[in-house]
Amino acid sequence: MKILEHGNPELVQQPLEFHCEACGCRFIADYTEYKRIRKISDDLDYDTCETVCPECGTLIDRAHFVKRS
Repeated sequence: MKILEHGNPELVQQPLEFHCEACGCRFIADYTEYKRIRKISDDLDYDTCETVCPECGTLIDRAHFVKRS
């Protein structure tokens, strides 16, 4: 792959806090421990971040708004 213009990976590589509704666990996952999916609708532009609860294994999905230039 050839990079034509470098970006700023730090914008999407930040740790995020998650809360499991199933067991109540609160934890912080770094960017290698969650999956980011971009969502675009008519009036919103945001990312959904998915991870698995480290205690009970429940899939956790949360919205994460990102400032876009």
